[in-house]
Formats: sequence, C-alpha cells, structure tokens
Amino acid sequence: MSAENCSSPVFQGFSRSLDFVTLQNGLLFIFAAVVVLYYASRRRKTRKRKLPGPGQHFLGAFANILALWDMKKCLKVFENWCGKYGPVFTLNFGPYSLTVLNSPEYIQKLLGSKDMDYFGKGFIYKPFKPYWQDGLLTSKGEKWKFRRKLLERHIFSFKTLTGYMSIFNEEGDKLVKQMEEIFSDGSERGIEELLMSASLEIITSATLGKTVAQLEAATNVDITFPYAINQAKEIIAKRSKEPWLLLDFIWRLHPLSNVEKVILSAAKKLMAATLIKNPVQNRQIGIGINEALLSAGVPVEESITLICALPPLPPLVPRPSSPHQELCRKEVDSIFEDEDLCPSGQL
Repeated sequence: MSAENCSSPVFQGFSRSLDFVTLQNGLLFIFAAVVVLYYASRRRKTRKRKLPGPGQHFLGAFANILALWDMKKCLKVFENWCGKYGPVFTLNFGPYSLTVLNSPEYIQKLLGSKDMDYFGKGFIYKPFKPYWQDGLLTSKGEKWKFRRKLLERHIFSFKTLTGYMSIFNEEGDKLVKQMEEIFSDGSERGIEELLMSASLEIITSATLGKTVAQLEAATNVDITFPYAINQAKEIIAKRSKEPWLLLDFIWRLHPLSNVEKVILSAAKKLMAATLIKNPVQNRQIGIGINEALLSAGVPVEESITLICALPPLPPLVPRPSSPHQELCRKEVDSIFEDEDLCPSGQL
C-alpha cells in the first residue's frame, strides 16, 4: 500500500474506527475477566450459603444477564424465578450478587426496621443516581433518616393524603373522559402515551403544585417533560441490564451518555426555576413543602433532591393498619382468582 493511500482521509477514518473497536473489545475482555475472577472468589466465600437461585454455576452470572436481556420478556423470566425459588433467593448478575425478597411480609419487615446497619444501596440504584442525586431513595444512614423524618412530618399525613386524593380524582376524571373520546369508535389504540401524560400530571401537581404545561413554561428548554422522562427510562433500563455500562469510564464512551447530559441539564433548569423563582403554592398538596424544607435548614439544592424523590412516593402515602392492609391484599388477590378477569392467571 502506498504512502499516498495511507494518508487519505478515508483510510485515516477507517483506522480510527478500527482503533475504537479494538479499544472497545479490549475493555469488554478486561471486564469479562474481572467478572469471572470476582465471581469465582465470591463463590468460594459464599459456598456455605444455602439460599437457592438461578445461575448457581460458574457462568451463571452471564446466563442471568442473557435471560433478562429481552425487556419484553424479562418480567416473565423474573416471575418464573420467584415461583421456582420462593420468597428469598440469590441472583448473580454480572459482577454483582443480589438477595431478592419475593414476599410482602419480608419486605414490610425490612422497610419497617429501624436498624441503620443494613448494607448501602445496591448497584441497581446507580443508574438512578444522576437523576435523583443524593435524594431520599438513594441516600443512606443518618442522611436518609433525617430526610425521612422531614418528609414524614410534611408529606406522610392524613391531610396530605386528602390533598393527593383530590388530585387523583381530578386527573382520573380527565383520563376517563379522554379514553371515552378516543375509543368511541370501538377500535384498538395504544394507551402508553395517554397513561404517561396522566401520570406526569398527577406527579407534578402532587409534588410541585404545577401542571406539566406550567413547568415547561417556567424554563426555556428544547425538550418536553414527557420526552425527558421516556429517555431517562430507556437509559436507566439499558444500564441496569448491561452492568458493564455502570462503569463510568465505559458509560462515557456510549452515545446515550450525551443524551443523558442534555436531559440532566434541562431537568436542573426546570427544577431550579420551579423551586427557586416560582415557589410551590398551588393545589393544596404543594402548599408549604418547599418552604417547610427550607425553614428546617435544608439547602435549596437538597430541597430539590428531596422533591425529586417524591414522584414514586404518592402510592406509599397511605399507612393503613394491619387489618386494613390484609383486607386490601385479599381484594387484590381475588382479582387474580377471577377466571373472567384473569383466565390464565394473568391480569
């Protein structure tokens, strides 16, 4: 090959592509080697454990990754594991070893414990970290305890619950009306976007006292709130099922890392404009949440992380007594026992 050909832009671009592929393959090889060595070492240390679980063999950690690879089938795979291995089992996933609780009673006991000596958050929380930062669901120890007390005082109360219910009812009526209009001709249509929009309206109204339209109008960003949420979901799901992407130096090479930067930048502007320039002051539930946190000595940045942790929490606000809880559980179980509603045991 002549020197002239070697200096051409096409050849140089091809050479750079080969270099990147070689680097990527080298990183994957190193990652696989580390996983094998780590798993072999951990297996020797935990051999005395008698908890069952899938992939209890040398390459089981990789087999479990492949089993959960298809996002459309992974819930069914996990359901089969839960049925096969019972209320508590171990799951080797890449370089990580997980203990899975598949029992409401066990989960209730764990979450109701006041013991602060449990292990820190597992690797599954890492993809959420850029979005929730050091909020309630990702913090631990005394910091978690302090934030939990603040939220329990200002959020988890009967008055707060009634505020949530008014929002749920209002947005629920809107959703039913929209569905009646969309399905008036009896044809089939997808409802994912419709449910996403309704859920976001409830979440933003309940936690920030503003509708999605009001939030988007508060800042000058190029992406919509639903788009940002959907992209974040895809990124979190991808990093969770491909554990090598949890390594920051590998994740920075992935194209989606740039998408994540755009989403985080827009989210930061949105939250800052909403909480700092336009204090929460609407629709009952929003009254005083931000002000209460600030008056308790929580910095603005920390208030933002606390508010960011609120969207998954509204369903957890009710704290019924044990008899009430048991009645709710029986009512849910009765749905799956109904052959008309669940002919194959699936809702």
